[in-house]
Amino acid sequence: MAPDSITGDPWLPDSIRGLLDLKTNAVRLARDCYLLTSLLECRRQQGSVMLLAARESSSGDPLKPSRLLLRCPHEELAARALRLFPDSEREDARPSPPAWHRAWKLRVPAPDTEAAVFTKMSVTQFSDYLACPFRFYLKHVLRMEPFEATRDEMDPRDFGSLVHDTLEALHKDDALRDSADEPAIAAFLDDKIQALTALRYGRDPALLLVIQLESTRNRLRALARVHAQQRADGWRVEHTEVSFPELPGHNQPVEIDGVLISGRIDLIERRMNTPQRRVLDYKTSAKGARPAEAHLKSLRGPHDYPDWQLCTYNGKPHRWINLQLPLYASIVSTLPGYGDGMAAGYFNLPPAVSETAVNMWDELTDELMASARECARGVIRSIRAGIFWPPAPRVEYDDFKPLIFGEVTDSFEATLLEKFRELQTR
Repeated sequence: MAPDSITGDPWLPDSIRGLLDLKTNAVRLARDCYLLTSLLECRRQQGSVMLLAARESSSGDPLKPSRLLLRCPHEELAARALRLFPDSEREDARPSPPAWHRAWKLRVPAPDTEAAVFTKMSVTQFSDYLACPFRFYLKHVLRMEPFEATRDEMDPRDFGSLVHDTLEALHKDDALRDSADEPAIAAFLDDKIQALTALRYGRDPALLLVIQLESTRNRLRALARVHAQQRADGWRVEHTEVSFPELPGHNQPVEIDGVLISGRIDLIERRMNTPQRRVLDYKTSAKGARPAEAHLKSLRGPHDYPDWQLCTYNGKPHRWINLQLPLYASIVSTLPGYGDGMAAGYFNLPPAVSETAVNMWDELTDELMASARECARGVIRSIRAGIFWPPAPRVEYDDFKPLIFGEVTDSFEATLLEKFRELQTR
């Protein structure tokens, strides 16, 4: 049993954590002692407790036994220490343990033919398939997701949801949605984010949440400045948080090759006294995202990507890695009175507030949107054909990294998945 402890923290050392009434190593030790004592007492009359004390890590580095194993009466300490630290002669005679290796591969089941991805997909799911068909399969067909039992702060999804809900309230406020009054906008956003935080996390949140809240308030103050500038430039909100297939003025389902497409557009705006319209998506990632870089990746040298994933951008070959903005713009352009030429971009809210800005994708042409739709069709055809293997060797953000040891193909047995593909292609 290895007790939980922090060996050093440059921002909050143990002595400071104690002054702030935060969890310290002494508190952790007391908790671990209580847990071990409880285990022992529960089995004292009947049963037994087995404790494992590894002597080497998987890389061969020596390991010390848990200090909990040495918390015993003084008269027992010497014998216990000898047991935990055998003499060198007996230790040398013990054969070295083999290097760690996976005892078996994880067997991947075949998909249920009634799985939702065969009949409906969200716009954001396309990027998962383009990144790795197999990880897409684990996430969207088998519905696997990571679980973190000890989370004590907002994850990116929680953080983004909190910001989106705050901005939705702004865009639904008749007095401020089209206002260029920066101080009033900033005050409204500050009050709203604090009220939502208190509602979701209580009025006395943990320190990490307090730090995240302060960062969010700084971002929203910067957003108030940019929002006021955009309103001064003539941009007005037409629709906010638009979910489809229930689009404004268009209740027909959005389909690509017979698959129902769903999504949610953060903002549709129009410039006063002009036919200009644009689709905006809020981004709260650590670094301000540029639309072209988030959707396209340049190709260099030989490749084996399918033709439907390729396009020409600025005169050079690229492949699609995300279809969100082109599909949003393409779908909105079908609404009555909208027409072609729909612009799209990101409203970036990174931690560096000086980089808060609206970044438009000026090169998003009708031809590029048509290429994105063809890529979406290629993804849908591949899913119908059961193409979920082989996996990509690595991805930028891997939710399934704890399941992978070495190469992905060495960690999973995909025979059933391959057989399903063969049946689909007959």
